[in-house]
Amino acid sequence: MTANINEYQLNWLKRYVTRVILMFDTDKKGKQAIDKIKEVLEPEGISVFNIGIRENDVNDYVMKYGVSELKMTVNDKMEYFF
Repeated sequence: MTANINEYQLNWLKRYVTRVILMFDTDKKGKQAIDKIKEVLEPEGISVFNIGIRENDVNDYVMKYGVSELKMTVNDKMEYFF
């Protein structure tokens, strides 16, 4: 969809969460968005993680491997965070 996150969303996260798990693309824009989110949230004591996948784009991953493979990949990575 988009890697843009606005101030309202960041403030909401600061108020209600202790951990953020992202699934952004690993291209330049996605990495910049991850860095921005970390820059704002980590000083507030909020852990920020990005679930990396084999493909650069989540949609490309789904098109190549299917939704069920994406679900398995996400579930495997979520076990690491919890």
